[in-house]
Amino acid sequence: MKKLHDETKHTHFGGKMATPGQLWGMDGRDLLKLDKALRNFSDTQYPIVNGMALNRAAFETRQEYIKIAQRRFTMRNKQTVRSIQFEKVQGLNPATQESVVGSTMKYMEKQEFGGVKKSKGRKGVAIPTTSASNEAFGSRPRKRTVAKAKRRGNIRLTRISSKSYNRKHHIVNTIRGVAAKGSGAYAYLPIQNAKGIYRITGKGKRAKIRMIYSLEKRSIPIKKLPTLLPAVNNIAPRIPGYYVDAAEKRLKKSFSGF
Repeated sequence: MKKLHDETKHTHFGGKMATPGQLWGMDGRDLLKLDKALRNFSDTQYPIVNGMALNRAAFETRQEYIKIAQRRFTMRNKQTVRSIQFEKVQGLNPATQESVVGSTMKYMEKQEFGGVKKSKGRKGVAIPTTSASNEAFGSRPRKRTVAKAKRRGNIRLTRISSKSYNRKHHIVNTIRGVAAKGSGAYAYLPIQNAKGIYRITGKGKRAKIRMIYSLEKRSIPIKKLPTLLPAVNNIAPRIPGYYVDAAEKRLKKSFSGF
């Protein structure tokens, strides 16, 4: 590109220019080169621009998704945040390019759309108490994750065989029988309105029980509490700007030699 000439007289529409104008032009070789670059830009650069914009949209949506989830949920571990991921665009075919945002946890899907958690066995759904996470008794809501030793899969129930006249007698015999085998064992106690897995400590009449898992309910409704949809709605209006920014970057790179 070169400057052709300067002139103090120039064509204008309305008013007067305060300073002399400068006219710029290009010689024939540069003009042909620019013409070819402009014609090729759409075909060669649009897939890249499209991919850049979609990747940025997915990244920003993930960030927004995490923020909303952290505000609405009680985060007891880092797994929920880590499960929120995005996949980048693959390939250079605009018709098939896509970026994906979501969570790898099934729980997040149920939370997004609502649902029901059902018991898979004869007893109710295992709902951990604050004792399962080693928090103060009666704390609400539970803020910590369940202690490793108290995870449902790590608990082994102690079973006692004894003759019982009624439910109350069966519960008392179970507590005493489990306590006699060692403090800190676990047992299922069918206490009315408080069926669950209990940890039994102490011995004899001084044995104490503390619920670790409630098994009272056969199913639990999961309230619909969307977090991904609000994130998408917040980011969607910004996507046209992502395309503009991506196009500007590719334009600067493509025409940096002119």
